[in-house]
Amino acid sequence: MSGHDNPILLGGIAGTGKTRLGSLLGRHSRIAVTRKTYLWRNVYARHGDLAEPGNLGRCIAAALATPGVRALDLDPTKVAASMADRPPTYAQLFDVIHGLHADAVGKARWCDQLGLVEAYADPIFAEFPSARFIHMVGDPRRARPATRAPGGSGWAVGKWLTSMDLAARNARRYVDHYLVVRHEDLCADEEATLREVCAFLGEDLEPSMLAPPAPPARCARSSGSERFIEAVAGAVMADRGYVTTPTSTSSWRSDLVEWPANRLALTAWQRIGARAITKQIGADA
Repeated sequence: MSGHDNPILLGGIAGTGKTRLGSLLGRHSRIAVTRKTYLWRNVYARHGDLAEPGNLGRCIAAALATPGVRALDLDPTKVAASMADRPPTYAQLFDVIHGLHADAVGKARWCDQLGLVEAYADPIFAEFPSARFIHMVGDPRRARPATRAPGGSGWAVGKWLTSMDLAARNARRYVDHYLVVRHEDLCADEEATLREVCAFLGEDLEPSMLAPPAPPARCARSSGSERFIEAVAGAVMADRGYVTTPTSTSSWRSDLVEWPANRLALTAWQRIGARAITKQIGADA
């Protein structure tokens, strides 16, 4: 069992408002928010069975060495001692790490913000059935590609489609514990969205979460390659309330260079990125 009240996971891909919502949640008197610890992505299932001699110690050292966790300045001896009375699993170790940080900042509940952590919903809920998961989504035409090189939007929309598949799957599987929030709704009415989120978490909306106001959200940023994105993701976009514009035009560069490059990058994500996630968690994402 978790040592803290109902842990919170905040997921979604880049450009969907995770950082904005995480910052607002971090103002709550009971919620300690961490960012980019990368425990699930870079540590989970990478050090064998933690019940085997030596594996737990090596895993603790690797976890504490990740930049996001190193910034929390945790005492390795306290981490090891806290694991002594717990099942030797990755999720329990992560709970110890986040719990010690929450204790250090005087909070009762921890929240881990991490891109694509939604892929790990099954192992998370297996160990923490009372967890709450907030999955941020946004218009893929407004996402920021990881690179401006040709194909950047193809890779990004592939990742978006994977995240959206996980949103639908996980929301069905964990009905009362999984909330999908649109970035655009947070931008349009921050207070109403925060009320919905706090109600989902079982927390009161505190005045500190609304004042001082957060910097204006950048919801209007365009990724380019809109026509390609609409062509491959239009049906899923419509399901989430994103209106497509089939008459939109593209430049010659988009037609001759970006479209085939984006198609290749999309295929690469499907064959490499999405499969890597499935292989690590050992399940059909």
